Amino acid sequence: MNIIQIQRKSKSVSIFDFADICGLDLDCRQRDDGVILAVFSRAEVKDGACLSSSYGRSDAWGQNPGLSRLNRALRDYARRIQGRRLVLNAFGINRREINVPNRLHVPVVKQR
Repeated sequence: MNIIQIQRKSKSVSIFDFADICGLDLDCRQRDDGVILAVFSRAEVKDGACLSSSYGRSDAWGQNPGLSRLNRALRDYARRIQGRRLVLNAFGINRREINVPNRLHVPVVKQR
């Protein structure tokens, strides 16, 4: 089993840098009701012996209303996964586990 550790000297890592380093695809989709969901493709959060799906929502409680819906979804996802372990391709032969840094930040993204 491959476990990837990201070591950084800075206090915080951009969610986009984290995705690039680990070869992850960030999937953001808008539902019919306008809510945007953000998640790394084929990633589950490991909680002890259990795997669960986690995603960021643009309508999550406590989000800054001045941000775009995309930024709110990304920040919610970063908050949910930071300090946790992600399992990619959980049931495939290419399964790997990645420890997410304790502090992820999301730079402001301009939505088209």
